[in-house]
Amino acid sequence: MTHPRRLRNLGRALLGGLGLGLGLIPAAAAASSVQASTAWVDNLSRTSHGPTQKSARVDEIAVRFTTARQLARDWLLFTEAGASLQHVDRFDALDRAGATGQLTLRRKFGLGPYAPIVEASGSLAGHAYRESGRNGWQPDVTVRFGQRLAESWRAAAGAGWTRLVAREEPYDVTTRRLFLELHHDVADGWQVGVGAARQWGEFTANAAGAIWAQAIGGGLGPVIFNHYNTLAWAVTDTYGPGWVAYRVRDSRADSWWAELAPALTDRTALAVRYGAVRVTNAIGIEYDTSTWTLSLVHRF
Repeated sequence: MTHPRRLRNLGRALLGGLGLGLGLIPAAAAASSVQASTAWVDNLSRTSHGPTQKSARVDEIAVRFTTARQLARDWLLFTEAGASLQHVDRFDALDRAGATGQLTLRRKFGLGPYAPIVEASGSLAGHAYRESGRNGWQPDVTVRFGQRLAESWRAAAGAGWTRLVAREEPYDVTTRRLFLELHHDVADGWQVGVGAARQWGEFTANAAGAIWAQAIGGGLGPVIFNHYNTLAWAVTDTYGPGWVAYRVRDSRADSWWAELAPALTDRTALAVRYGAVRVTNAIGIEYDTSTWTLSLVHRF
């Protein structure tokens, strides 16, 4: 179970790091928000064996505090600190407390709403799960290019790198990504968005104990036997007795999402999102996951 002192120390470290570098720069603006969401995740367990896949509801609440500072005419610096709590129905090993600190440097090339924007972001997140082997730190670096195409159309593309430095090896993964997004203001207070991404690197997958025993024992063929016996794995019991987590390497993930977000008031918005992810490992085995998410955001 997550220890309260560990979470306090995590938050202090992240917030302290942000403060050290920014104390001498006058703040231009500040904002805060709270978001509550509930999601249904098909194949939350990310297993390739259909009959044993586990799905569940995931609830989360998050708070964020953001400041914006004008460094020069075309340069802005954003800082963000946040904390979140997650609960997973039926699988409480995945219950999590987290904290995040982020810096984003934005350069605008020109004047007016159609001027292109380039952003470079760096963040550090800390995760504390009930299943302690998942606990760790997650640095992330992202570069993003944004452009308003028309009065109601905006596009963005970018690349990123992330690493989860976890306590146990199956959860210790590194990925690189490319992404593309398109947003449209369909009416006053109504927005739609779509996006797609590809990631390369390592991912965590899971298997029921009986299926894993077949994979590493040769019961599923020589190709699976030879490959899966080279992977890092551990018995975790996350999704039931004997379940195994393992790290798939030399893999890719293709994802896409679509979102409808009506504004309820000038400070509150609702969002409905569908997303799908397909991970393909080094020998062509696929892991499909899909998610429906309903979220409510209020900005103060």
